[in-house]
Amino acid sequence: MGDFSFPSYYNFPPFYTIQPVASIREKQLKLWCDFLTSYLKAHNKWSISVQEDAKTELFFNASLNRALPTEGIQAVLQELCSLGHAEWDDAKQTQCTVSYKTFGDWAEVLYTWAQQNSYINQISTIYELHAGEESTGAAFHGLPQAVIVASLRVLQTQGRVLLIAGQDVSEMGVKFLPAQ
Repeated sequence: MGDFSFPSYYNFPPFYTIQPVASIREKQLKLWCDFLTSYLKAHNKWSISVQEDAKTELFFNASLNRALPTEGIQAVLQELCSLGHAEWDDAKQTQCTVSYKTFGDWAEVLYTWAQQNSYINQISTIYELHAGEESTGAAFHGLPQAVIVASLRVLQTQGRVLLIAGQDVSEMGVKFLPAQ
């Protein structure tokens, strides 16, 4: 956490009001996404609750007494989703799984690991990838299981894995398929 410093625009009051002009809003959302991905990495944060995090330094600047409203938080998180850094956990869009890297980037890390460690055509559980002995030392070892699953869904859309349902996320399975 010592490596993080808030960007100068964090103290700019209009930053906390979603701008009505499309070109300015686009730049503002980019700044929010840049800020959030840096913050997520520095604070090892993998989940954002629209309501709970609205009250934290993530979306509330106490020195300005300004906060991004709920609709603004949802707009920023939707932008993170469109960039591949987030995925809504619920239909009401109140909770998001987030990552400083895109899920596509994590997907490549997972697939490369599978290739290098002879896991192609093998079945593993999400738990084994998350905390198993075989994945110790891998860049994804210890990632929240929701981030691993979101990353594996990217590989599934590419036809490089087959996801197998389980009773819960830790019992889900994955079969890494050969590259085509």
